[in-house]
Amino acid sequence: MKANLGMSKYGQIPVGLDLVAINLPGNPFNGKTIGQVVAYADTFLTWHRLLSIPTATAADLATLIADLNCSFAGPIDTLDGGGFAGGVHFTGVKPISEVSWLYRPTSVIPPVAQPTLDFNTLAEVPEKFELRQNYPNPFNPTTTIEFNLAEDALVTVKIFNLLGQEVAILADHQEFTEGANDVEFNASSMASGVYFYRILVSDIATGAMKFHEVKKMMLIK
Repeated sequence: MKANLGMSKYGQIPVGLDLVAINLPGNPFNGKTIGQVVAYADTFLTWHRLLSIPTATAADLATLIADLNCSFAGPIDTLDGGGFAGGVHFTGVKPISEVSWLYRPTSVIPPVAQPTLDFNTLAEVPEKFELRQNYPNPFNPTTTIEFNLAEDALVTVKIFNLLGQEVAILADHQEFTEGANDVEFNASSMASGVYFYRILVSDIATGAMKFHEVKKMMLIK
């Protein structure tokens, strides 16, 4: 599932897979998106419990992830990407409308359009731009978010909750210099739980996106 989310992020399969939501009334994960379910799984592997959904069990989570994987099982086909030089792009196995218990919500943040990437050069990206894990993590109530820039750039850093709602803006098209930089997040007015921080780095002259990444963090009070 995480591999598919990564492929969707960069347009190798249809984008927006992480924003598809669960429609299973009575299920503890009802209304959550696939991206949030995967985040819950990561949290469970770290903490051995589901902090934000006390009614859910590990079996509920495992069953849901298995059902998600089975729902998108099927023959794989590709789009014409201009031969090997144009890259390989996979088609979706089936429309979301054919899976009765999944839907696309309209109240979450839209997927950010990603530039076409050469997957042979992905290993070089961290050497140019890097978003680091916040520290401390877990935190209460403040934490520092560090990032490295290969050049002077415009930076936006925003915080989102598990529902995909924007809860804080730490930098908004603010100019930062090449090298190591950081911003501080004060969550004194927010509830305990998992949050996500997203960085967008744009070229100062053209506004073209240079880098984008999302990481999660845990607030425990």
